[in-house]
Amino acid sequence: MRGVVRFAPRAREQLITHCRSVLPNEACGYLVGDEEHVERFVPVRNAAASPSRFVLDVQEQLAAEHAIDAAGETIVGIAHSHPIGDNYPSQIDVEDARRFDPSGAWVHVVVSPATGSVRAFRILDGDVEELSAQP
Repeated sequence: MRGVVRFAPRAREQLITHCRSVLPNEACGYLVGDEEHVERFVPVRNAAASPSRFVLDVQEQLAAEHAIDAAGETIVGIAHSHPIGDNYPSQIDVEDARRFDPSGAWVHVVVSPATGSVRAFRILDGDVEELSAQP
């Protein structure tokens, strides 16, 4: 059965708005909530400043992680945009997931800034499973 990830309306709006605000580059950041519900999006600067790659800025990444932890919240995933092409995980995204999320615990969200399409995935051992991303 296909998993479901529900987005609080404000979280979805924040995510899409941020992705559009950094065009032509990819946007990135953390998804905060619980296993099946994203309560908010925390943007993190893309240190790669690229339309085809994202790298979380280390200082902003650490600051975000500390603030989320201090608030008693949980990071449940990572989101980024694909300003060019389909909002399906690229080979680079799959390789990054293998290194940074080897247990497949996180939700990986890819946004199309042009259409506002938000797609969610689990990535484990190179296999990509699409989840239902619902408001």
